[in-house]
Amino acid sequence: MGGIALGHGLISGEWQKDALRIGYSGTILEEFSNLNAPAGNALLTGTTVPAGEIWCLHHATAIDLITPITSISLFIQLGAFIVALGVDLAPSILRDLIYNGYIILPAGASIRAFFNGTVLGDDIYLRYICTRVDIDQ
Repeated sequence: MGGIALGHGLISGEWQKDALRIGYSGTILEEFSNLNAPAGNALLTGTTVPAGEIWCLHHATAIDLITPITSISLFIQLGAFIVALGVDLAPSILRDLIYNGYIILPAGASIRAFFNGTVLGDDIYLRYICTRVDIDQ
């Protein structure tokens, strides 16, 4: 009697190799900054999830280190589709807007932070941690 082969399953009534296998392939830890933000508004955009991967977002932060600005927004952008992760109205200096949770990002998605009310020369940051999963194995 044979054992169960990993990567196989009952597909269309037959024991076959699964067509799609996914698994952990790394951790994404990124920081984006503008140490001379424009007056008014500024946008920081993270790396776009490449084809053949999905990312699981665990934690993201955005901060203006210089000025208590009007607002900070964290969101995910996929084409014209936007998922809001959080908004902080009138954040004080040195207070991060923080997102903790689990969101799956498909290929083409990016994490972004929008800063409203920046002063010329502000130091702004976007940081996040994701798990990378290859789906084209």
